[in-house]
Amino acid sequence: MSIENILSKILGEAESRVQAIHAAGYASEEARLAEAKQQAAMQGEGIIAGAEACVAEEEARLLTAAKLEARKKLLAVKQSLMNETFAAALAELRALPVHQQRPLLKNMLLNAVETGEETIVCAREDSEVFQRDFLAEVNAALTARGGRGQLTLSDEYRPTGGGFYLLGASVEINVTFPTLLKSVREQLEPEVAALLFG
Repeated sequence: MSIENILSKILGEAESRVQAIHAAGYASEEARLAEAKQQAAMQGEGIIAGAEACVAEEEARLLTAAKLEARKKLLAVKQSLMNETFAAALAELRALPVHQQRPLLKNMLLNAVETGEETIVCAREDSEVFQRDFLAEVNAALTARGGRGQLTLSDEYRPTGGGFYLLGASVEINVTFPTLLKSVREQLEPEVAALLFG
């Protein structure tokens, strides 16, 4: 065998080895590329799933916040309507004619009196209701039930919003319409709410 043939054979084997190495390297790179693509796809799916979960969580948070805000606004509207209703009730009490206010005020006085010797203080605009004849009627009712009928009218006037103050020797009782309405409001609110919103 000649040197040329030996060289040719060596070159042929070298070339075959190089091609085999290239082929093996190419196959290895193809496998790595395929694996990298698969990992990228899995990571992409994970990122998408995470993003979808974040979006769903944010939607739920926003929906909860919107519901809470709607409830707060509805509560504010209901509270406003309740306030208007009780203000209207107070206005109606104040607008009652004298002949309708007197029986109401008489009962209020009879329930509030402790000794029968107190002084009644009313608003100037209610002086027509609290006349001497009315006072005599209340004193007669107190005497009839075995108490002292010595209530007097004060020369002093106070803003009351309707009703009166009852001054005793050591106590002052607020029996004004706004105070009475405020004291029964808590009891009446469920019933009024049922009528308004039921």
